[in-house]
Amino acid sequence: LLATVMLLLSFLKGIAEPHPSVRVFTAADAVRKLSRALLGTGPILLVMRLRREPLASAGISRHNLWSSLLVGMALSVLVVGGVLLNTHGSLSAALKALEASHLWALVYFVITGAWEEFAFRGYLQTRLVAWLGRWQGWILTSVMMALGHIVQRITVESMTPDQALASSMAVIPVSLLTGYVMLRTENVVAPAIFHTFADWASTLT
Repeated sequence: LLATVMLLLSFLKGIAEPHPSVRVFTAADAVRKLSRALLGTGPILLVMRLRREPLASAGISRHNLWSSLLVGMALSVLVVGGVLLNTHGSLSAALKALEASHLWALVYFVITGAWEEFAFRGYLQTRLVAWLGRWQGWILTSVMMALGHIVQRITVESMTPDQALASSMAVIPVSLLTGYVMLRTENVVAPAIFHTFADWASTLT
């Protein structure tokens, strides 16, 4: 697993969420993202309530919570640390380069990581694994999540369809890793933390 992470570090910058490094994030961006997250999460929570499914069935529980926190933070330190050292050369130089936009970007990506991992990893992957099998459900969910970025790439980032497809395909390795972390920890906290900081790292370049 560690070797996989180190390999991903070599091309993670600008891939997981390829927002331009010059993008300035504001409180308004975070509010808009929260609104979209609530709209996206609402139907899932409604279905779970109607079917009387507990939150634990979507990976939200105390099961393996501490190990999940540790795994998520360890992976995040590797990613963020690798990007910062590669870009700035030292931690002190990296800290000096941080601006208010980076704080709002972190809030933005906390929302993104939490709701996308709940929807795809906690809810969808758990159910596809139960339906199709452990590895089949993991791979299918990872591909679906990556390709789900195509519309965003076209509408928000103004990519052509070919560029959007190529960019979304490049997310598959990271998506597989977060899905694997969910399989191992059986708790959505670890993939949510890793997703958050993998995306945030793209703004630190």
